[in-house]
Formats: sequence, structure tokens, C-alpha cells
Amino acid sequence: MNRLKTFIWIFLITLFQSVFIEYISISEIRPDFIFIFSLCIAAKEKNIKTVMTIAVICGIITDCLTGRIFGNYLAVYLICAVIMYIIHDAMFKYGIIVSYVLIFLLTILGNSIFYIINISVLKDVGYLYSLLNIILPTAVYNTILSVILMYLISKTIFKKAGVRF
Repeated sequence: MNRLKTFIWIFLITLFQSVFIEYISISEIRPDFIFIFSLCIAAKEKNIKTVMTIAVICGIITDCLTGRIFGNYLAVYLICAVIMYIIHDAMFKYGIIVSYVLIFLLTILGNSIFYIINISVLKDVGYLYSLLNIILPTAVYNTILSVILMYLISKTIFKKAGVRF
């Protein structure tokens, strides 16, 4: 994997998410491109150290962008990226459909962890309301966008030299 291309991707996705997130949100459901990127890298990469490094970088960037308690996004991104790497590598070697199902499930897991972390803020809303109206639509939105992002990442970062697609 080319490090320069990866950092360019991280910069572009961070820029895109911070500038255009309001314009692509659907009824207050906002996709998390940085999270999708870290999961796509975890699905494609063969080295756990690289997966963890990119998840930590993406988590720190998101923590800095949101301005909330530092480390929430870092922990969730790292947990979800490692789970994606372990499950995808061990059980489903090259299944692309499995990647999208895992992105859907890990988005639900990650947002549920955020709900548990921020329970004091969200206790009036309730978990069932958050699950049905925020977490599940976000998971669907992230999964749809991950199809495009996975394709673009495969074509740029993980393209093998001399091989045409």
C-alpha cells in the first residue's frame, strides 16, 4: 500500500467531510466518510499494524473535527477497524459482499458505542428511538457510500502494478 496515496486520501476525505457534510446529509442523517474509509482500508489491507495506524489517524482527525471528548472516535474507529480486519481476513478472505455487510453492522456497533458513551446527553431520547431514527439510517447511508469508496480505494491505493482492471 502506498503511504502517500493513503495520506492524500485521508486529507481529501477529511476536507470533503468537513466542507460538504451539510449538503449531503439527508434529514439530519450524516454519513461518516472517515469511518467508512478506515473500514474499507481494514477490509483490503493485509497488515494489522497498517490498519490500526490508519484507524488511529482517522480517529484523531475526527476527534479534532467534532470537538467532543477526545478519544471517543479514536476508540470506536480502532475497535471497529480491528474487528473488520479480523473477521474479513479470517473467515471471508475475498468476499466483497461480506465487506458491505460488515460495514453496515460495524456502523451500528460504532454508533451504539457512541450512544453508550454519551448516555448522559442522550438519556431523554432513548436507545430505541436512536436506533430506529439515527443509527440504522446512518448504517444504510454509510453502506451505500462504501460501495463507491471501496471501488475508488481499490483503483487508487490497492492497484497492483502492471495489472489492468
